[in-house]
Amino acid sequence: RELLSEYFAHARTVVARYGGVIEKFIGDAVMAVWGVPTAHEDDAERSVRAGLDLVAAVTLLGEQVGAPGLAMRVGVVTGEVAVTIGATAEGMVAGDAVNTAARVQAAAQPGTVWVDDSTRTLTAAAVDYVDAGEHLLKGKAEPVRLFEARTVIAAVGGAQRIDGLEAPFTGRDRQMRLIKELCHETAEEDRPRLVLVTGAAGVGKSRLAWEFEKYVDGLSTVFAWHRGRCLSYGEGVAFWAVAEVVRARLGLTDADPQSVVSARLDERLPDLIPDAEDRAWVRPRLAVLLGAGDGRVFASEDLYAGWTRFLERAGAGDPVIVVLDDLQHADDALLDFLDHLLATGTSAVHVLALARPELLERRPALASHRRVSVLHLEPLGTTAMAELVDGLVEGLTAETRDALVARADGIPLFAVETVRALIDQDLVVASGGRYVLAPGAEVSQVRALAAPASLHALVASRLDALPAAERHVLSTASVLGLSFPLSALAALNPENPDLDAVVAALQRRELLTVQNDRFAADKGQLRFVQAVVRQVAYETLSRRDRRAGHLAAAAHLQAEPNAEELSALSAQHLLDAVGAGSPDDTDTEELTARAVTLLESAAAQATSLAAFAEAQRHYLAALDCATDDESRLRLREGAAAAAAFANDYAAALDHAHAVLTALAALPDPDPIRAARTAVLAATALHHSGRIGEAVELLQPHLDALPDSPEAQPVLLDAMMRLAGCYALLGDHGAAEDLRERHLRLAERLGDPAKLVDAWNGLAIGHNAAGRPATGAVLLRASADLARAEQQPFALGRALSNLYTVDCTRDLARAVAEAREAYTVSTRLPAYLRQLAGLNLTLGLYQSGAWDECADVLNGLLEPSATLDPVLIAAQSVRLWLEEARHGTIGLDAAPDWD
Repeated sequence: RELLSEYFAHARTVVARYGGVIEKFIGDAVMAVWGVPTAHEDDAERSVRAGLDLVAAVTLLGEQVGAPGLAMRVGVVTGEVAVTIGATAEGMVAGDAVNTAARVQAAAQPGTVWVDDSTRTLTAAAVDYVDAGEHLLKGKAEPVRLFEARTVIAAVGGAQRIDGLEAPFTGRDRQMRLIKELCHETAEEDRPRLVLVTGAAGVGKSRLAWEFEKYVDGLSTVFAWHRGRCLSYGEGVAFWAVAEVVRARLGLTDADPQSVVSARLDERLPDLIPDAEDRAWVRPRLAVLLGAGDGRVFASEDLYAGWTRFLERAGAGDPVIVVLDDLQHADDALLDFLDHLLATGTSAVHVLALARPELLERRPALASHRRVSVLHLEPLGTTAMAELVDGLVEGLTAETRDALVARADGIPLFAVETVRALIDQDLVVASGGRYVLAPGAEVSQVRALAAPASLHALVASRLDALPAAERHVLSTASVLGLSFPLSALAALNPENPDLDAVVAALQRRELLTVQNDRFAADKGQLRFVQAVVRQVAYETLSRRDRRAGHLAAAAHLQAEPNAEELSALSAQHLLDAVGAGSPDDTDTEELTARAVTLLESAAAQATSLAAFAEAQRHYLAALDCATDDESRLRLREGAAAAAAFANDYAAALDHAHAVLTALAALPDPDPIRAARTAVLAATALHHSGRIGEAVELLQPHLDALPDSPEAQPVLLDAMMRLAGCYALLGDHGAAEDLRERHLRLAERLGDPAKLVDAWNGLAIGHNAAGRPATGAVLLRASADLARAEQQPFALGRALSNLYTVDCTRDLARAVAEAREAYTVSTRLPAYLRQLAGLNLTLGLYQSGAWDECADVLNGLLEPSATLDPVLIAAQSVRLWLEEARHGTIGLDAAPDWD
């Protein structure tokens, strides 16, 4: 009874996921129908998909309950039935198709799904079948031909079907089931989750994602599917994968100019984000990501919050799936964004990331996050590899199969490439829709071709056999990276009039493929079938040809409408061209100078996206190439600023001191430039706890600044930094004087952001001096202006400061301020969100709102993988509240709130 109950529960879940209805249970049989009460054109396909899933689920169930060998069989028939409208259980449908389905099920072998000819005809575009022969079925005068469903080979209706060589999906059933269940768990919990699939090249990460996509596409529940990839060429472009996801959702390509991007944002965002205020906040942050910003600079977590909100709304109410390819190439800022999404997201966003194992070596904390699940793919075992090889080529002898399995060494890609090499040499041929050994092919020939010592050598042998024209085009394509548009390939092959025919031939040989993912921004681009093919092709180029290819690629990129966004890639091509050159080249200096300019542009682009670690890398790369003193000084300044904003204070200090030393050695040093650098150094010292050193360094530079329009931004930053340092040293008079000067200058400039900062800083000074009422007036003004100017960070900070003033004077007002701060907290840095939540819990407790207090604390603690000091305090408060609720302690035993 327990086994049947578990089995029926699985059946209900699987059938419902595919849009079917359980008609009745009979003993251990399940009767399910599709197309009732409403018919859909893909009902037959969904029923077969459900059958395949249920067969796999029952096999797993047997393993879990200690009944190995437990299996079920499924029969699917398509036909007309009589329907009882309104029936919800037994008696819903009746007719010959019902009886026939039962007979087909009885004829099927255990662990298989058999269908009639009508079902096969309707579903053959998406499901792979083998002929199961003719069978005499009770009630039928003539034998009925039946077919066994093997696997799903495409999205619904046959979309994205691969008609070339595709290995059977084997040896990964457990991982696939886990990915599916975690996806449904994400939707049910309505919270974000990351599933990270790691493994060596060729082990099957992309295949898992493809099987998952086919599965999701067949469900009755709608998931909003997105895909992005991290660039592997050069240092890459910050947040490229996230930008791809956003572009695809908005119907943009990476070649669209800013005017098109802006128009599309205005056109599509109202449907995705109906709330006008929310949309006004998200739009400029998306524009920055897509290279269409208006020049405004946002803090990193401010940008992340806007992008998170977009992803949560991208499904228009449906759960969202984001697949990220090659995450090992991700910049640090992208990984920071994923951390932010997992910690603050409040909707179902399921991220499936594919990466090499080195990602976790670089970012081990990713694996410890409580909303991250890591699946590591090991090489396949001998049995699974034998099934895979048999699925690639039918009719192999045991000796031939064993040779191919041994050579593949558990890596599916190796087996596929070996079979492709056999096809290239006509040792394996197509016959009746399958690949078979060619008549007369000798086992010794197959074994000899399987003999190369590595996958690298195997691919090289395939490329060696290509006609000259195809080999040349493939080699030049390798200069462009793993994927590229046809226009770029044409730019590298201007002398080839038959480029389309050559590309088509390379596609037939399964060396290149066309990106046909419906959900990718780069749909229609060409792509190497495997990264190893691109690597081997690149290594076949002579240094002269590499140089020419990289120069042509750089020229092509710089002619694109979004050339500025691609500056890092253009610079890398120029540097690679220099690296492939010879001492006799006369343009080396000019190419290097152009690369430095492009790297500076790339650093500025990364800075606008708050990808400061990426910006620092670009500045340092340019610094390595720069030759003149002024360029080196300018690049060092940029590196100091990027390091400071990236919280790399040691590097920021090193760069800043180098700049200050160089400036001091000049005959007429620029005081504005020196003060700007001194602010960066003081910021690093401040955050490193060296407050006195920060004051000693910065004060002389502040005193030397002229009162000119050019100096005013630096004056504001210097006064704000020094005021904070003096306050920490206990010199409140000096701090208040600086804050007053800061306020006067901010009002003169009329910059709302600076005015918000000035009012907040001055309010802190009044509070510290025992003038909380005056401080509260300034804080309310600061909050009002921040609210009007869509500045969530400043608003959250002002409201949290207001709570500390009002909690002992006007509790109701304090709770309202804390509640608003917590409401906007998804747009705030983590520490401000935690502070707002803790303030709200304390205010709610004092107001007697116990239930809401507990809810806020639970929500505050839930998203975090680790507890920082504020959350540890929150946890202790929650424990105390529970004790107080049950009367075990009194108010006088409350912990020290400070």
